[in-house]
Amino acid sequence: MATSPNRTRTRDRKSPPSGLIWPADTELVGLVFELTPGAPSYLYAQYAIGLHAWFLGQVQQTDPDLSQLLHDEQSEKAFTISGLEGDLLPGGREFQLLGDRIYRWYVTRVNASKLS
Repeated sequence: MATSPNRTRTRDRKSPPSGLIWPADTELVGLVFELTPGAPSYLYAQYAIGLHAWFLGQVQQTDPDLSQLLHDEQSEKAFTISGLEGDLLPGGREFQLLGDRIYRWYVTRVNASKLS
């Protein structure tokens, strides 16, 4: 769809989902880890389970209650963990990581005193 140069387009702004209220002190925290293997390496295809466990272990070292809460939440989690981004070469039940590449891993967390 073409628009004329003198005419601007506006986006429809959708309201947030009903019942979701973000307190003023809500923050979205994101971490990016850059990993470079020292040599070609292999990862089990379900490696994300290990990343998840590592993340919760790191949180537990500074805040055991928060780690337990993040682990035990039965509803939607207040954090996300990505898989590795980069040249993962599939090979049966494993992925190969190349030693001369950078791989990225993302972790995000909604930080708020209370989400309702």
